[in-house]
Amino acid sequence: MLQLDTYVNDKFIVTHSADGIIVASPTGSTAYSLSAGGPIVHPDVSVFVITPICPHTLAARSLVVPDTERVKIVGQCGPDGPNMMLTIDGQLGEDLRGCDSVEIEMAEFKAKLVQIAAESFYDKLQTRLRWGER
Repeated sequence: MLQLDTYVNDKFIVTHSADGIIVASPTGSTAYSLSAGGPIVHPDVSVFVITPICPHTLAARSLVVPDTERVKIVGQCGPDGPNMMLTIDGQLGEDLRGCDSVEIEMAEFKAKLVQIAAESFYDKLQTRLRWGER
């Protein structure tokens, strides 16, 4: 179990005792963050979702902050701090040690996505989450 401090714009928010923390954009929020108890966020909403993974308290909940804010996650300090791993989009991995920090902020550019079928966000929710079935 990790002890992870969460800051928003250098303001301390909370320490989570958890297996990890997910910081997701709306595009990423309906996958891993959702499975960890996070909210479904429409892709046109400009936010970050901060969701603890398997937290060791019932009071731990997702936090939604504007994507104009900078999120920082800091690991437990000390010589016996646990080994940690930063994973980016399930693709890139980086080893971290206690007291290492990760800062997340909106990039200066936006990715352009190609949509093949004219399917709305709500259509995708109904299909993938099986909503609307009787």
